[in-house]
Formats: sequence, structure tokens, C-alpha cells
Amino acid sequence: MLMTSPADLAAWRHYFLDLPRWAHGLAHQGTLARMRAFHANDVAPTRHALRWLWGPDATEAALDTACANAQRVKIEREADAHRVLRPGAPAIAIDGLETLREARLQAGPLILLTGHFGSFYTIAVALARAGMAVHPVARTVDTSAANPRPRQAFERFNYWSTGRRIDGRYLYTDFAGWMDKRVIAVCKQGGIILVLPDLPRRLFAAGRQSVTLFDRPATLPARLFELGHKYGARFVSVWSRIDLEHRGHAQLAIEAPLPTSSVAATLQGYADSLTRAVRLTPWQWMALPIIEQYEEPAP
Repeated sequence: MLMTSPADLAAWRHYFLDLPRWAHGLAHQGTLARMRAFHANDVAPTRHALRWLWGPDATEAALDTACANAQRVKIEREADAHRVLRPGAPAIAIDGLETLREARLQAGPLILLTGHFGSFYTIAVALARAGMAVHPVARTVDTSAANPRPRQAFERFNYWSTGRRIDGRYLYTDFAGWMDKRVIAVCKQGGIILVLPDLPRRLFAAGRQSVTLFDRPATLPARLFELGHKYGARFVSVWSRIDLEHRGHAQLAIEAPLPTSSVAATLQGYADSLTRAVRLTPWQWMALPIIEQYEEPAP
């Protein structure tokens, strides 16, 4: 007989009862408090990471506020998997859309570079509303014992719900480096690919190149940068930020195209963009609690 642990029961309630009620405006502060408690284990590593990022000037009040914001961003990001089932939700304002429209006039693929930032699953949803078919590169669901069954079910649901609202399709990869070969077809057809290369070596060890990140030596995965250069791609950084003042609202910021003189130049341009984005609103970055894993010894 299959037994369900108390932790699993709490997770099922969080992902499939509290989050949809919160997403659809049917729950209020009591539910929010329970969802914050569900993510309480994130607070200590987030606080430690902020001290690493901000240095000795970090005040206790600033740390408290940033940790509370990080919890709320995580809840809203998860809620968007349910919220996106409603037409027009979440409400996403796009800043810099003309940059993408101009880039689309040129030959070759367009590679959008983002990170695990804000409501990153809804970037392709926002651009679909603007008439752009975007193909996000995403990791397959981890089915190991390290990923609890409720979380696995939620991740599958998230891909399904957001996938219904995009004009492209998900292109999957895994921890071992396998990637859906359709990414090459999208490049050849001059399509738009959304990539999240902000992975430390522990999560993705293959094909990395050196960069400077947060003013420290680091490496980032370079395979999709190399593929883009092979097919003459343009590279543009885009960042999604959740509006913490208005539930169900977000903003997508599109930056100027990155340099393409070499793979190294494009990769460093992305690293600089990621550094600026994280320093501006670190609580929006899902990887903040593991920020120290990005630093590597200089070669």
C-alpha cells in the first residue's frame, strides 16, 4: 500500500489547493501565511546569499525585506502556473518590444537569454500575445527520489498550463546534457528560442566557458551560445519581474542586443546583464540561495 507522508500532504495542499485559490483571488492573508511557512526553509540560505552579494553594508532591515520579497516572488511564480489558465492572465507589461521586432527583421534565429528570474515561465506567454512564437528550452522533470512526487506533478502541470498559451513549443534538455534536436530545426528556420543559461556547474557541468559574474570568476554553459553563433543568431537579454504590489501583474524588460563578435563576447555580455538584473532586484532570482556555487577559481 502506497503511504503518503505528512510532508507530501502539505505539498499537495500547497501546489494544488492553496496556489490555485491564491491565483484566482479566492484566498487571502491566512493562505499566504501558510504558503510562506511552506517555503520557510528558503529564508536562511537566502539571507546568507544576500550577505555574500551585498557584503558588510547589508542591514538587518534590508535583509528582512529582501527575504520576505523572495518568498512572495516564489509564491507568485508558482501561482502563475494556475493563473495562466485564464485568458489574459497574468497581466504582463512589456518594455522594449520594438527591440525584438527590429531583430526579427534580420535573417537568422533570435535567441532570448533570460534566467530563473521573476515569472520566467510566462515570458513566452507574454510574447505570444505580441504575436511571437517562442520555443523555451526547459529541463525535463526530475523523477528521482530527490524531487518529491507533489513537486513532480506540479512541474508537469506547469509545463502543460504554460505550454497551452505559447505559440511555440518546449524544447527539453536534462541534467546529463541531452537536448531535443528540434532546437537545430528552429535555428535553421530562423525561429525564436528562449534560453536560461544561469546554471552553476553542480547543475550543468558540460560545455562551460569562463566569465566574470558578480565581479568574481565563474563559468556558464556555452553550448547554445555556440549553436546560435553557428547559425548567425542575434542574442537579446530579457528579464521578467513580478510586481509585488499588484497580485497577478509582471513586467518583461527587453534589453539591447548583445555583442556577437565572438561566443566569449556574447557570453560575457549575458553575464553582465545577469549581474545587473540580480543586483537590482535579487529577490526575483530563484537561484539566489545558491549564489556562491557560481564562483569558481580563476583559471
